[in-house]
Amino acid sequence: MKRPVLLSLMAILLLATVTNATELDELLNLDLDSLTKVEIGKVYGVSKLEQRTVDAPANVTIISSDEIKRHSYRTLGEALAAQSGFYTSYDRHYSYVGVRGFSTPGDYNTKVLFMIDGQRLNDKIYLAGQSGSDFPLDMDLIDHIEVIRGPGSALYGTSAMFAVVDVITKNSRDVKNGEVALMAGNFSTDQERATLSHVFENDTELLLSATRYHSDGDDDLYFKEFDDPASNNGHAENIDEDDAYSLFFKTKIEGFTLEALYNKREKSVPTAPWDTIFNRAVESTDEHAFINAKYKTELTETITLSTSLAYNYYNYDGTYLYDDGIGGVLTSQDHTPTSWVDGSVDLSYAQNEQLDWLIGIYGMDSIKENLVYVNDGVTMLSVDKPTDNYAVYLQSIYRATEALSFTLGLRYDYYETFGGNLSPRFSAVYALSPVSSFKLIYGEAFRAPNAFELYYNDGGDWQKGNPDLQEERIRNYEVVLEHYFSTKHSLVINGFYYEMTNLIRQIEDPNDGLQVFENLDKAESRGVELSYKLGFESGIDTSLNYTYQYATDKKTGTWLVNSPKQLANAAVTIPFLDKYSTTFALQYVGKKKNPYGELLDDYLLANLSLQADDVVKGLDLSAAVYNLFDSVYSSSGGIEHYQKEIIQDGISGRVKATYKF
Repeated sequence: MKRPVLLSLMAILLLATVTNATELDELLNLDLDSLTKVEIGKVYGVSKLEQRTVDAPANVTIISSDEIKRHSYRTLGEALAAQSGFYTSYDRHYSYVGVRGFSTPGDYNTKVLFMIDGQRLNDKIYLAGQSGSDFPLDMDLIDHIEVIRGPGSALYGTSAMFAVVDVITKNSRDVKNGEVALMAGNFSTDQERATLSHVFENDTELLLSATRYHSDGDDDLYFKEFDDPASNNGHAENIDEDDAYSLFFKTKIEGFTLEALYNKREKSVPTAPWDTIFNRAVESTDEHAFINAKYKTELTETITLSTSLAYNYYNYDGTYLYDDGIGGVLTSQDHTPTSWVDGSVDLSYAQNEQLDWLIGIYGMDSIKENLVYVNDGVTMLSVDKPTDNYAVYLQSIYRATEALSFTLGLRYDYYETFGGNLSPRFSAVYALSPVSSFKLIYGEAFRAPNAFELYYNDGGDWQKGNPDLQEERIRNYEVVLEHYFSTKHSLVINGFYYEMTNLIRQIEDPNDGLQVFENLDKAESRGVELSYKLGFESGIDTSLNYTYQYATDKKTGTWLVNSPKQLANAAVTIPFLDKYSTTFALQYVGKKKNPYGELLDDYLLANLSLQADDVVKGLDLSAAVYNLFDSVYSSSGGIEHYQKEIIQDGISGRVKATYKF
């Protein structure tokens, strides 16, 4: 596989480069005056102030709305998987994001912090981050995504261990009066969106959007582990359905912003997890909502006040069918109605041209954290142990010279469950030129144990809780070289090393055979990421990234589960006939181990999309084919699965029409 993969990835860049040799020569010979005019993307989330990516104390990728549109990304996970150091898995229930070699099966994206416009999305029961069809925002409503690699706990606290992903939404001015969008694809997939917006005479902005999504999923999934006449010969039929509904509201009045989001996702799970009856779906429902009010004002020329206050709600309902042993069916259910209020106050002070300060406080008041398990009509578990979290943080940015700057951050978090935690971050950024920098980064981060790990007990059937869990911790060291040859021509090289302690892992207790979460492992990961982008005035854009990562158990030296050593992506976008463009993308994921210690094959995926803008006034059309060559590949399941590997979708496609008022 490796040789064809390498040739395919390089062919994309070679094709674009050869056909634009004259332009490339001009790009590589820009003078100093031209370099100062190079436009470099700006990021806010790294330091809670606007910085060019080349100046920010982290390796940051900005995924623009244009890139989302050109690549026809269906989910946040697809957009992330195209970036260096990221990969995804899918167990036909949820999509999981792996970063730099860490993606433990059974972990619900707890080690990456997901945000929308700075509002935390990870819930209070599982600390889960959503990246698949459960992500609560329509991809069309995204202005850009800030992908911030490395520890972020010095500003954001728990879960900001391997990355912070902040999804920035569009404003009313981006949508004009409104849009409607219709999408159809195979597996009886369809999606509809209606968005209305208005800018009033006093500059008040208003945006309201609703989206509905449905897919029947694969109507016949084969799992060899269940190949027996008693279990339909291993065929799970017509139980892969996926439905989602979302509402998004946003208004801006001078320095005040109010956002509200509601999402409900219903999924039929065909894999028979947790010993459920095969070919009888596990029915799961996730509901997520928040109302967030933010206010930002300049108190003086040098002092800015930013405040945020949000009410959050999350609930998971799961229905599981079991064989009662006498020819009947026993039903069990999970319920997790959860609500909390969180907010922050940030004070930014620009002391002088050399020194900036940020001081902030954060509070999370948990209203309820219900864990309810009902087995055959009998309540086996009903726990409500709300856990509050309070934090204070300080950040200083010191510009020692015009070329050299230092960032120092420190946050103290207090939890009722395990006590206090201190998260420092230090970085030095040296500007080699106006468009290039060398970065040295050190950071520590943590992840608090969640209610599910601490308290969930199903009465002795499968799992028990562990209230003595401690927080997971990491230390991270990074070296980053970032250079822009021109506005659309850049190179980033990033070396990283992680040390992780108290890694929480689910194991089987030999004393009773039940699954339980324990602080067992020490792990480490080292690697290098390479990202190269090259665009031309003709409109052709190319990109290539490669990641080598090696994550191991520090005690035994063994390779971690679900941790491919090699990742690569390549893409080329070619415009034609004025209004049209096509994008061809390749994604390579190397071999990885499943929880049974067996290797899953590496794979190469190809996607092809076609975009037609303003075909008639206000109408955009697009079409996309995913897994173009119908590659057969699998994801690793968790310990709740009998399957050693879970088959993924073959070739699929969709068409889409968007009309702008």
